[in-house]
Amino acid sequence: MNTVLILAALLFFTSCGESNKQRDTSRPEVDYPVNKVTTETTPVQAKAENKDLIVYLTSAQFRELIFDYRNNTQWKYNGTEPAIVDFYADWCRPCKMMEPTLRKVAAEYEGRVKVYKVDTEAEKEVAAKLQIMSLPSILFIPGNGDQPQMAQGALPKASFDQMINEFLLAK
Repeated sequence: MNTVLILAALLFFTSCGESNKQRDTSRPEVDYPVNKVTTETTPVQAKAENKDLIVYLTSAQFRELIFDYRNNTQWKYNGTEPAIVDFYADWCRPCKMMEPTLRKVAAEYEGRVKVYKVDTEAEKEVAAKLQIMSLPSILFIPGNGDQPQMAQGALPKASFDQMINEFLLAK
């Protein structure tokens, strides 16, 4: 009889504990994104998802690939292909909003225009030397030695297309 009472009490308290159990709020629930590739994805969209098409530069890489501001006072592009450099910060909401557009641009113009990003918080020297005052700032660099052009603010894809076709790729 004692065994039956103990088992009944154990079942009662176990079931009560489960129904009154509160959610642990000390650790937030996280929904992890699931990467899905469907048959509706076009080749350009698939490439746009690939972050490798956008190269993230350090100050040293910027000086090597784009412009060596330590040794040159006049603009001299170190590359031969047209390029776009996005100066951004992780805390900048317009910078984050522009990320998908940059991925599409990188995919669509792959092999014709290089796309770079510089984190102005991590690479303060580059931002200071180029006098980046607002974010995002986009530097359009033609590959023919002409002077670059700077645009500020989150640009729509149509603006990128226009700058690329009329300024970067114009012969």
